[in-house]
Amino acid sequence: YTYESPIMIAPTAFHCLAHVDGEVATACGATEAQCCYTYNWMYSNMPEEKVLQTTGPKFLHIYLTAPNDLLENLVQKADRNGYRALVVTCDHSTDCVRDHTLPLFVEASKHLDPELMNRITIPNMNVPDMIAKQKHGNDSITWTNIEWLRKLTKLPIICKGILSPADAELAVKYGANGIIV
Repeated sequence: YTYESPIMIAPTAFHCLAHVDGEVATACGATEAQCCYTYNWMYSNMPEEKVLQTTGPKFLHIYLTAPNDLLENLVQKADRNGYRALVVTCDHSTDCVRDHTLPLFVEASKHLDPELMNRITIPNMNVPDMIAKQKHGNDSITWTNIEWLRKLTKLPIICKGILSPADAELAVKYGANGIIV
């Protein structure tokens, strides 16, 4: 694909903290600015249908810490709903929230879509659980997870959080089509 703007909106959660319309407002802004919007599946309200109605290009962001069956469903959903790429977080291979952001997650949890937990199980979205397991990361994430993901989709895979040339080479070796530093 060729994009109108070299700027893309990175995957972030809880847009409702900044605007009442949450991720929908961000997607509309991205469309207006003709830039790519990376939709984070840890959204703060139930906007995906409205987000998908915006005309700008969209990528779907995922975390490899989720169970494989959930990731398979998300990849199928991305293929089905016209996302142009998958963005995978590679610099945070734990299923807990970073200590300095925990207060923001606690505040944001007050605004979550009540149906969110019924529609998708996200291991790090239960605030009491987040607090309880802050020091327990998931050490099982490796480059072979990218290789596994590559087998699930023809969509481009973009590895986010690549911090060295060696990691960039590994990302490509295991199936990534691009990187975000």
